[in-house]
Amino acid sequence: MAIVSPSSGDDKEAGALFAIRRPSREVASFDSRDFHGVYAWTADDVVFYSAPDVSQRLQIQRGHFLLGRVNTSDNRVTISLSLDTGNAGNTWLAKRMAARGSKAPPLPATTDVGVFRIAPKFKPFIRDWLEERTGLTQDFVFPTAWHQPHLERFAASHGRTASF
Repeated sequence: MAIVSPSSGDDKEAGALFAIRRPSREVASFDSRDFHGVYAWTADDVVFYSAPDVSQRLQIQRGHFLLGRVNTSDNRVTISLSLDTGNAGNTWLAKRMAARGSKAPPLPATTDVGVFRIAPKFKPFIRDWLEERTGLTQDFVFPTAWHQPHLERFAASHGRTASF
């Protein structure tokens, strides 16, 4: 979503790609517990869930999710992930990227979330690369194709031409 939008005007704006450190606890793809059981199990922790590949779309998108209790103590709804809100050039992630190729071990992560800024000029190249590498087209990702007229665009982009 850092490079895809329903509005072509967004191509002139920078995007953001969030890298989230994988939590150590996981919920299995086909866990048989109901939502309340999983939610109770998360306690004050964030857990990792990989969606099963039950459709081509999920397989291509490699759907991964974070599950955890939410904090609603103010107007925002948050989960317990740490984020570096300082100068982007001075974060652990920027320092790790700058040290690539050195013999020293990589700097340890000090937060759960890293943010990569996607400059507008790179968006078309990234879209082309994703489509070539995975078949992940703009119609496949966005907009969600569960209503008209997007459903017809979605179907056409996958060779499904029967009328609805």
